[in-house]
Amino acid sequence: MNMWFYHLREWDDVVLAGLERSLLELVTVNRSKNSRRVKKTEKSKLLNLTGHRIRQARLACDPALSQQGLANHLARKGVVLDQTAISRIEQNQRGVLDYEVAVIARCLKVSIAWLYGEKSSKTN
Repeated sequence: MNMWFYHLREWDDVVLAGLERSLLELVTVNRSKNSRRVKKTEKSKLLNLTGHRIRQARLACDPALSQQGLANHLARKGVVLDQTAISRIEQNQRGVLDYEVAVIARCLKVSIAWLYGEKSSKTN
């Protein structure tokens, strides 16, 4: 009886190995089919519309405001952005949330519309 059980177990191992191979092939085929269906798009290099205007307004302040100085003004208004984050925003390496744009505009004394590219810089 032990010998019979041993042969049955060996047969089960062979069958399971074959099933594993078949399953692996099936998964591989499905992955390759699905990868053809996925539309690949290029990643946009533009992460924000306001970075260059933020830098322009910051440097136009009298006296010019440093990135750390702007970070300090923002912190007093409740927005926590460090100097590195401001640098990344100005270099288009970080997106800017809507509430961050509003507070930055207030700190730099320019309008939100101007930060987004409008011609007038006066605040309302």
